[in-house]
Amino acid sequence: MKHILFFSIVFFVSQTGCQENQSKKVPNLQQKALHFRNDFTAYNLNYFTDSLKNEFISFADFVTAKKIHFHTIDGKQKWSIDLKQLMDSEKEKFIYYHVVSPDSILLLSKYSNRIYLINQKAEVLKKLDYSRLLMEGIEFVPPIYVQGNTVFHAFNNYPVKQLTTQEEQLNWELESFGKNCIAQTSLKDESQTPEYIGQNLFNRFIKRNEILADGVHFYLNQSKIYYHSAYSDTIYSITKDQIRPLFKVQSEIGKIFLKPSTRSEYVKNTNCINEAYLKQAFITSLLFDNRRNLIYVLVRKPQVGEHFPFNVLVYDQAFKKRDEFQFDGTQHHPNGFIGKKGLYLLRNYDKTPNQKSFDLLTYEN
Repeated sequence: MKHILFFSIVFFVSQTGCQENQSKKVPNLQQKALHFRNDFTAYNLNYFTDSLKNEFISFADFVTAKKIHFHTIDGKQKWSIDLKQLMDSEKEKFIYYHVVSPDSILLLSKYSNRIYLINQKAEVLKKLDYSRLLMEGIEFVPPIYVQGNTVFHAFNNYPVKQLTTQEEQLNWELESFGKNCIAQTSLKDESQTPEYIGQNLFNRFIKRNEILADGVHFYLNQSKIYYHSAYSDTIYSITKDQIRPLFKVQSEIGKIFLKPSTRSEYVKNTNCINEAYLKQAFITSLLFDNRRNLIYVLVRKPQVGEHFPFNVLVYDQAFKKRDEFQFDGTQHHPNGFIGKKGLYLLRNYDKTPNQKSFDLLTYEN
């Protein structure tokens, strides 16, 4: 089982941190269960297992260090992949990655619609070039997953002709809300056009004159695609033929979705989008514990002082809510990964940005 987590470069997500609220005890929270040290500050994290079910965790920096560090889950072994030579020779920048195995890593390029499959030596095993799709207004963006020979990734739509009036801009945006947003790309044959799914997803939340300021938050788990949005309190299932609401996230917090900012609001206050994220609650992560048949939904609350409290909601895989736990925003980020032992929550790393520590939250049905 593989789980991947992308630490958002958006300020309001990446700067959060939290601790449990003692009004509701978190079961079996083992503090500082894991420690990993890198020689760079990394916001990209990837947990994976190999063919023998050994656990590993990796961290990446594509801007400064241009490396991926790998650690065994016990922290006893580690190794690195240096990407500088690859990036220089290919004249490429990378934005995201997914580990298939310790010797098979998928890289997503930035702005160029290329996907690379490399080994531990940063040698290119496969290169898919879909730069031609940029002319059609399609730009590949995170997240990215692979299953067998199929790559799943998000993509943005943008206008291919100049929009000269505000009316044209609004009409194009409304049209784009009804387009697909997830691509299925073949690792075997790059001549094939990717298959696109997720049609009419955004127009469930966004109306004419409202600004879409949210990424495509989807997860591939056991061959199924799950999706959530900051503008919705509902978890969706996406297939080739339909988008289906699975369950509404009902939290002690109350309202847990953002009200979209309008164009007129943005004209009056260009910071209104960021303010909405700071002042409202929304779903940040969806994590699957297939060993225990559990789903964790992480909901970040509005800012309190310098911190962002968040709640962890526990569901079974029949989408029945089991529990909910509160964190007050001083020791943890509302991010983490699922390992063999349970949910690992990322601790606040402001004082030691190169040190990544995790607390283990175990929950049994």
